[in-house]
Amino acid sequence: MQLVRNYKTYFTTLANSHVTLHGNVAVGSEDLSAVFDGDLRTNLPDSSGWLFLIINPVIRPISYGNQLDAKWMAGFIILKNVPLRDSVNADIDTAFDEAMSVTADFILKMVSDSRAGISFWNSAFDALDEGKCDVETMPLLKVQDGSFVGYKVIFHVQLPFTNCSDFDSLSVKFT
Repeated sequence: MQLVRNYKTYFTTLANSHVTLHGNVAVGSEDLSAVFDGDLRTNLPDSSGWLFLIINPVIRPISYGNQLDAKWMAGFIILKNVPLRDSVNADIDTAFDEAMSVTADFILKMVSDSRAGISFWNSAFDALDEGKCDVETMPLLKVQDGSFVGYKVIFHVQLPFTNCSDFDSLSVKFT
């Protein structure tokens, strides 16, 4: 089962290929609990103006009939470096605007990829609605060493848990 690896690969690829972030981003991953506590530990190279963190997913299996899916709570954080001590409000507002622009690009790309049939999304983002898929975007200020602003995006989505719909075949892995 490579769901988590595929998830991280998907977002790492997006972060490294986005025109604003390309060549100017540090990519890492964090646990959801650390994100909610504001305790981010990803190292940031001095040359990076952006920080993109993939939030490790919380996966809850669900079954109906012979199908096994999972509800995912996952997401990402996009942060723009801005020296808060030396900046005026206009600089901070501009950094927030730039981070929101990139955040919106990522959400639109996720929906577009889902509608285009990218297998990882399994059409989960075809329509954003309460229940099947939900996205929350929250601003962050003074993150890491106090010189980053941006947005935390948490999404809830239902994805296939396993490629196998025949539960009887799973018993061969146990003695």
